[in-house]
Amino acid sequence: MLIQNLGKYSETRLSVLEDKRLLGTSCLDPHVIFGDDTFPLKTYLMRLYPGSQSKGSSEKSDLNYLISRAKKVLENSFGILRR
Repeated sequence: MLIQNLGKYSETRLSVLEDKRLLGTSCLDPHVIFGDDTFPLKTYLMRLYPGSQSKGSSEKSDLNYLISRAKKVLENSFGILRR
């Protein structure tokens, strides 16, 4: 329930999901949320490729690795804050 409410809140009230310009450049930086298979697929949500889709592609395997690392860093950060 909390996750569903967070998703609705972020879509309607927060501007964090809007692309922002990087400081000193004209490049737009998309903001994303890392999630897993329980989240519905959205343009701002990064999820792992399923195992069957990433088997033959090194790019998809590499992206899965990077997303997994980012999720671990975030989980560890929240674990430290919780103490």
